[in-house]
Amino acid sequence: MLFGNATQVSELTRVMKNTFAMSFLSIETFVLPLLFAVFMSEIKNKKYKSFVQTMTTIPNFISWVLVYSVAFSLFSTTGMANTVLLNLGITDAAIRFLDTDSHTWLKMLLWNQWKTLGWNSIMYLAAIAGMDQELYEAVRVDGASRFKLMRHITIPSLLPTFFVLLMLSVANILTNGMDQYYVFQNAFKKERSRE
Repeated sequence: MLFGNATQVSELTRVMKNTFAMSFLSIETFVLPLLFAVFMSEIKNKKYKSFVQTMTTIPNFISWVLVYSVAFSLFSTTGMANTVLLNLGITDAAIRFLDTDSHTWLKMLLWNQWKTLGWNSIMYLAAIAGMDQELYEAVRVDGASRFKLMRHITIPSLLPTFFVLLMLSVANILTNGMDQYYVFQNAFKKERSRE
């Protein structure tokens, strides 16, 4: 029954293409929370570190409907970005950021990264907190810089955690968040978003 109708087959093909495209883009950017956690661990100012951690974790608890409200306030034709661009004389007409089919997958990926980056880095921050500090001290005595510490100790120590989380992400390749695409979908982006 699913493959008996040509329209159903074309819709199924479109939905699966978009699902796989967004899933593969998410997997390609799966290293970003690891890098974010490594750089967060290098911040020495505790208040600033707590502020950044809090500000990057809070979006995870915001629903996609509110995320779209933020996107609409910022990037609609009457939103803040267009108002600033028009007032500065950079553009003559409002740019249709949300109403075009161009770069839909990239836009969805960026909104997803904004929403989940801080939350996804928590596992790596916990792994960094559990690392043996004597190893860092021994390498510092040998004269290693902060970047060498990150490259030769921190990142290799995080690789087991990274691969476990990557395998869990690959296992969920077909469940990459319908609610985001449903909220951001409109008639202009129907071909590149899922229903």
